[in-house]
Amino acid sequence: MGKHRQRIFEAARVLVAEKGVFALSMRDLAKTADISIGTLYREIRNKDDLVLLMAADNVRRHGEGLEQAAEFGLNPAEQMMFCIGFAPYCIDFANLNSDKALGVGADFLIGNCDLVSQATESAIDEFQASFNQYRKLVDDLVIRLSQRGAFSDSYSRAKEVAMDLSILCRGTRVMRIMRTNLKFRANQVDTQKLCQLAELILGQLEWQQSSPLLDAKKLELAWRTVMDHQRAVSR
Repeated sequence: MGKHRQRIFEAARVLVAEKGVFALSMRDLAKTADISIGTLYREIRNKDDLVLLMAADNVRRHGEGLEQAAEFGLNPAEQMMFCIGFAPYCIDFANLNSDKALGVGADFLIGNCDLVSQATESAIDEFQASFNQYRKLVDDLVIRLSQRGAFSDSYSRAKEVAMDLSILCRGTRVMRIMRTNLKFRANQVDTQKLCQLAELILGQLEWQQSSPLLDAKKLELAWRTVMDHQRAVSR
């Protein structure tokens, strides 16, 4: 990552909030970031790359945040919810066993979204790698919970439930987030309601713990703590 990239990302967030991603120009971006246009193009080749690289950076940082789950005293079901609910982006866990590098959501974004049709191969590779790494973190968590006997179901069944949970948390915002917003946005569903719905999904597993499975206030605090930490680090 180039030394100016985080400054560029912060400037892009300001401009997107003001005028939207489609009205953002590279010249305005360079001015807001207080760098030359030449420096900008050495870091970011075009606006399509900007979208993918910012998405990759967000997912990477969210993945780092998942490693903090153990600090919040979350039970096994809450750990799964913390990890999957923390990323309301276009991650699609439906094809965990696919030969393709990504699930349907990210493949569709790269192949069909006009906004990134001119993205360079290097930007696409970085975007793909970030999603692969994040998906591996979630998959590794399911493996650990299975090995620790957190539920009596099979690992494959737990992956199916994780997929259902990701669909709930992601909702219908797969493409809209990528097209209109380049910064993390907390789930628009009230956390209490989201947890009530998530309990129905997680309840498909035979957890070795008593109900309720999720404490909405504890999860909200965990998510906010990690988000605040990441904001401070990125400044």
